[in-house]
Amino acid sequence: MAMFFAATVIVLGTWGVVFLYFRTRAKDAQRLDVEMSEDFSEEFELDGQGQPSERGMEELVEWLEDDLRESRLVQSVEIESFQELPQKQGDKT
Repeated sequence: MAMFFAATVIVLGTWGVVFLYFRTRAKDAQRLDVEMSEDFSEEFELDGQGQPSERGMEELVEWLEDDLRESRLVQSVEIESFQELPQKQGDKT
């Protein structure tokens, strides 16, 4: 009888911890999503319908261009640092 009670307590305790973990994680994700939406709206001047103003659109395009430029720079650094394979002895190039 004591074994059954101990097993039940362990199973219920484990279930409770897992439940609280996933519940907290879902709430954190929801709060983060709301905060990101608010920050995006403030940064790019979105109106009530979610459409950016002219200035907000310009800032969004500039941000996208900067992000693209940065990712291309990272790719070019990776390509420059790539070591070439040694040439075969039969190659004259």
